[in-house]
Parts: sequence; structure tokens; C-alpha cells
Amino acid sequence: MQEIGTSNAFAKVHYRVLCDFALASDAEDFQGSLSLVARAGNYTTSVKKPIVPQDAYIAVLDILNSRILILRRFEAKDFLLLSSEFNLIITPGAKYSLSFACYGNGSVGGTRLELVLNNTTIASGYDGSGLQLLSGSAGLQVQNGSVYVNNFAVMELDSSGFPV
Repeated sequence: MQEIGTSNAFAKVHYRVLCDFALASDAEDFQGSLSLVARAGNYTTSVKKPIVPQDAYIAVLDILNSRILILRRFEAKDFLLLSSEFNLIITPGAKYSLSFACYGNGSVGGTRLELVLNNTTIASGYDGSGLQLLSGSAGLQVQNGSVYVNNFAVMELDSSGFPV
């Protein structure tokens, strides 16, 4: 991954991953989830499997089960940092904005994680485990369904979570 308009490799540490999304209008029984990924790294290299990060923060909007999960994947094992229900109905054909902020670091006391849907914070957590991920790339993941995604972007933040 590279910074837009430059030849520089992506090296931002504090950022917000954001996208607009919609379920297909005929997806009344969407059976999956949409996830935004931050600080991903240590990717698999096997040609037999998909290339996936072995380390990452993953914010999951589990539409099927009406749950929000924030995970820390470390050495290919997922650790649940936050789980909660959400009462919003995701309507097929409607456009939504989703973002996942990851900022702060272990040397200053931990990593803040925040999931925002349509400008409303729906989950906010903190990783002070000592196993915080301190760098990596951004991404998205869809499981068990089709989602239209538009305007995928990464916005740099300072270590306090404010736009740079």
C-alpha cells in the first residue's frame, strides 16, 4: 500500500479507515458481516490460502446477528476486545458510512479503537494489554454476502485521534 500522489509506502500509525456501503436492494436476508481493518501486518504467504494478516485490529459489523465486535488478531489468533448488540436495522439499498479509528500506542498507555456508523459512535474501546499493534495497513473484509463499497479511504489522525 502506498500514500496517494507519492511513491512513499504507507507508514501511518494513527488513522481512520472509512467507507460508504450498501447492501444490494434484493438482499433482504443478508447473512454476513462487514469489517474494517487497521494496523494489519505479518501477512500469510501461502499460495494455497488467501493472503490474510496474522496481526490486525478488526472492527466487525455483524449484520446477521446484530452485533459489533472489535478484535485484536495477534499471531493469527483473534482476541475479543469488545462485543455489543446494535439495534439499528441495516436496510438493503440504503447508503451508510462506516469508519474505524485506531490511534495511540503502547508507549503512551494504549491504543484507542472507535467504530462509527453514520457519524454516531457505536463502539469504543481501548487496548492496554501490552500486546498492542503499533503499525500496519488498513483494509476491509466482507463475509457471507455481497456489499457495495464506495469511497474507501484512510484519513491520518494524530496520536489523540484528531485529524491531521
